[in-house]
Amino acid sequence: MKSGNIYTCITLFMCFLSAPAVYATDIPAQEIKTHSRTNWSIYQNNEGYNIKYINEKNEIFENRKIITKDMSAEDFELESKGNDKISLVLNYPRDVYVFDFLSENIPYLKKACKEISLQPASENQVVTTLTLCVKDKYVYKMSLPDVDADSLLSPEKLHLDHALPAVISSNKAFLYNKNKKQHIKKSYLIKGDIIEVLDYDNSLIKIKYSSQKRNIITWIKLTDIL
Repeated sequence: MKSGNIYTCITLFMCFLSAPAVYATDIPAQEIKTHSRTNWSIYQNNEGYNIKYINEKNEIFENRKIITKDMSAEDFELESKGNDKISLVLNYPRDVYVFDFLSENIPYLKKACKEISLQPASENQVVTTLTLCVKDKYVYKMSLPDVDADSLLSPEKLHLDHALPAVISSNKAFLYNKNKKQHIKKSYLIKGDIIEVLDYDNSLIKIKYSSQKRNIITWIKLTDIL
């Protein structure tokens, strides 16, 4: 092979090695421009999804820890809530995660909740949704880059957003007292019993139910209504 051809082959090979890989290129999935001329967008590449926020000063804030790599573009959505508020909604088979952000100089997290679909408590209900939100002290002054969905939505950091009716789904839902200790007599509710969910504390729910014409308030496991 002539020396000129060898030089050409080496040059082409080096160019190939130095060229950026096509599979690593960010692909825009969604984008929203707010009234205050800030920009929210989600990009996808081989490493997963990147949520990007650009403020009025063209400063960039990013997060790769909220949307997991195994999700598809149909499983999440950016929603404009007006007044420059943005919600990121993640749809899982049973749960929905909602993150509300403020489109300010720093994109602070306003609220984060987990919405869990339950069995309807009555025939008139199409679906019952249990909403657990992150306590304010864990959200305070948290900006977009610092949000880790798994850590933020861990059971000990959540509280019940509002009371709601529910139905026992397990065969035996054992009762716990106000100190979260199981009752000595091992009393329990059975599948199909109707209750009202009043509170939540680290995977236990405070409930009210009727027994022998009186209301009883006690605790059971969250899994007993899932």
